[in-house]
Amino acid sequence: MEHWAALKSPSKVADVESLETQNNSKFIFLLGRLARFRTLPRLQIRAEKHWLVEFIDACLRGVGQCLFQNSPLSGLLFLVAFGLADVGYEMVIFALVGVVTSTAFSILLGLPKSVRKAGMYGYNATLVGCAVHTLSLNRRFMTDRFSSFVPTISLIIGLSAFTVLVTTATAAVLPRGLPVLTFPFQLAMWVYALAGQSYPSIQLLAQSEPHLMVNITTTQRMYSQMEIFQGILTGIGQTCLVDDWISGLLMLIGIFLCSPTSAFAALVSSTISAYFAVGFHAYNISSGLYGYNPVLIGIALSGLFLAPKHWRTLVLIVSGVLFTFLITCATTSAFNVFGLPVLTWPFTVMTWIILLVAQTLPDTECIALDEIKTPEDHIESYYLI
Repeated sequence: MEHWAALKSPSKVADVESLETQNNSKFIFLLGRLARFRTLPRLQIRAEKHWLVEFIDACLRGVGQCLFQNSPLSGLLFLVAFGLADVGYEMVIFALVGVVTSTAFSILLGLPKSVRKAGMYGYNATLVGCAVHTLSLNRRFMTDRFSSFVPTISLIIGLSAFTVLVTTATAAVLPRGLPVLTFPFQLAMWVYALAGQSYPSIQLLAQSEPHLMVNITTTQRMYSQMEIFQGILTGIGQTCLVDDWISGLLMLIGIFLCSPTSAFAALVSSTISAYFAVGFHAYNISSGLYGYNPVLIGIALSGLFLAPKHWRTLVLIVSGVLFTFLITCATTSAFNVFGLPVLTWPFTVMTWIILLVAQTLPDTECIALDEIKTPEDHIESYYLI
């Protein structure tokens, strides 16, 4: 009885709360030391003084937003990572054509400046440029400038402008609290891929013939730890269709400079998916194709769209990562019937599902889209109140 009385006494409760406050303060201090750069808000304010600098800042943030990083520094490192890929200088060019086109088109349409400055009109177009480079029939565009390079650039410009329209329309019809994510990128690439099946003369991308896929992606071989390690980092690179583990490492550093929390979530999510793939006897784990969708949802749910305020949030994050892996496997089979690439559809649909579920749970909270900053900012706001 004395034990339970002591637990309920106001002095004991006060001591426990004081200890929790001290621990939270130490954690927040350490997190603040790690997350020194974040979104570089002062740079954004200074960029407003000149339209060209402001435009470049918005474009770099658009590249960074491919992995939810609203930072020109992250965007710059991502471009360097693209350059390390096979014929990487062309991927950099294509990504820049995409983000510049979409940012300029958003200005032409008079869309909200605050959204444009955060790079929200640029990341889908950046992904279009990366996808066109990776999926193209000809990976050496510069050697055949007129018959290949010019039509490809024209394709990227058209699809990039299309993503701006789809972004605006999707945001208008989605339920309150759901972000657009990469759906405009997916729709743009699917529309073009299907058009190319009907009109081969306009097809510039390599795609498989529609077919059923049954037990052709499994293997009984044992993977070395180095292959798994490379697969983990390549999974991060594959979020932008970069098949290179060194590029993935550089992109992880770019994420860390804006948000250490997101970098940790990306690394853990890619690791979980890699070992899941090993357990499934999946083929070619080092390609990273099993990890990029889990990486994206891991970042999205780890303090970015979900408030870090209750242990059930962690349950949702882990569930999202695991089920995204399964949806990736399922949609790979389903989409092969139509000859379409899966892209980031599993991440998009699973993130929407988790956010809708979170809105119905009593102890979880979604962060309002117009209040989203970095996970570190959200953590500080919830634990320093």
